[in-house]
Amino acid sequence: MWRGRTLILCLCLTTLVAQRAAAQPAAEEAAADRAEAAAQPPAPVEPEDDRPWFDRLTVSGYAEAYYSYNLGRPQNRVTANRWLDERSNSLTLQTVALDLDAKKGPFALKITLMFGPTADRWYFEGARIPDAESGAVLSPFGYSNETWKHIQTAFASYTAPLGDGLTVQAGLFPTPVGFEPAAVKDNWNWSRSNLFNFLPFFHVGARVSYPVTETWTLAAAVYNGWNQASDLNAGKSLSLQSAMIGDGWIFNALYIGGPERPRGDPGGSAWRNLFDVVAEVDALPWLSLALHGNAGFEKSDYGNHSWGALALYARAKASDWLYFALRGDGIGENVPTDGGAILLGGANHILSLTGTLELRPPGDHFSIRLEYRHDGSDSDVPLFFKRGYDASGQQLLAAAQNTLTLGVTGWF
Repeated sequence: MWRGRTLILCLCLTTLVAQRAAAQPAAEEAAADRAEAAAQPPAPVEPEDDRPWFDRLTVSGYAEAYYSYNLGRPQNRVTANRWLDERSNSLTLQTVALDLDAKKGPFALKITLMFGPTADRWYFEGARIPDAESGAVLSPFGYSNETWKHIQTAFASYTAPLGDGLTVQAGLFPTPVGFEPAAVKDNWNWSRSNLFNFLPFFHVGARVSYPVTETWTLAAAVYNGWNQASDLNAGKSLSLQSAMIGDGWIFNALYIGGPERPRGDPGGSAWRNLFDVVAEVDALPWLSLALHGNAGFEKSDYGNHSWGALALYARAKASDWLYFALRGDGIGENVPTDGGAILLGGANHILSLTGTLELRPPGDHFSIRLEYRHDGSDSDVPLFFKRGYDASGQQLLAAAQNTLTLGVTGWF
C-alpha cells in the first residue's frame, strides 16, 4: 500500500518538474518580449504644422485676353450689356488675377487680386457722387472705385470643432448666386450670361456653413447687399442657402433678401427678394447639362417690381482637347409705370443665344475659344449700339446685336 502511494507521489513530482521545465522557455520569451517593448520609444505624435507661413501658402492665377467683333459696327466700339467682354474690334487684355490661399489648423485665408479692365468694371456701385472739389466720383461714404478695384475676393475663415465642423467666414465673397463664376477658365462659354451681368456677383459680409451630410451643406449669411463694398443704405441683406453635391450632379437653392436701393433713392428702402436655383448633371460620359433659374420681386414707392430669368447650358466633350458648348438665357422684368427699373433699365426683356468651340491643349492649363453670340431686346426699348448717330450726336440703338469672339485664357 505504501509502495503504491510512494509511486504515485513520485509520478506527480516528476510531472510537475517537467511542466515547469517546459514552461520556463515560454516565460523567459514573454519576459524578453515585454522588456524589448518597454525599451522601444513611444509612437511619435504628429507634430503641429509649424512651417513658416510662406510654406503653407498656395499661389495660383489666370489671365484672360480676347478679340471681339460686333457685326453692327458701332462707332464707339462698345458691345452693350456685356459686362466683361464689352470692347469691339480691339485686342483686349481683360483680366490678370493672382490667387493666394493660406491655411493653418482650423484657420484659412483667401485673397484674389485682379488687374485690367475687369477691375474698373467690378465695383460700379461704389461710384455715384462727383466730389465738388476733386471731381472724383465717390459713393455716399466717400469711397471711389479705386479703393477696392484690385480686390476680387478677400475673406478669412475658421472651422469650429462642432459636430462635423461649423465654418465661419467674413470678408468679400464671390456671390453664391448663379452657375457662372468670375473666371472664364471655370465657365463653359467665353462671354458671361445675362444672368451673370444683371444679378449680383459679389458681397461683403459674414456667413456660416455646416455640412449636414457628406453631400448636403446649409449656409446663412448677412451682407451689405448686392455688389456693395460699402453699404449704400442702413439695412442689411440676409441669405439662406442649401447646397447638395453628389457623384456627377449639383443642386443649389438660395434666397437673398434686404433693402438694396441707395439711401435717398426715390423708390425708398423697399425689401428686395431674390430666389435662385442651380442644377448641373453629367447626363452622359461626354455630355453635361446645367440650369440656372432666378426670380425676384420688390415693392417700392414706384410700385411693384418683379423679374424672372433662366439660363440653359449644354457642354459636349468631343475629345480630351475639344469641347462644344451651347447656352440660351434671358431675363424678363416687369417695371412699374413710374419707373425705377431694377435690372434692365426699362426694357421688358433681353434674350441671348451663345455657341462656343473650345480647344484645350494637353496639360489643362490653357484654353482657346471661338464664340458666336446673338442678343435681342424690346424693339421699343432697344439696348444695343449700332452704326450711326442720331440728331443729338448720340450713338444709334438697335434691338439686336451679333458678335464673334476669339478668346484665350491660361492659368496655373
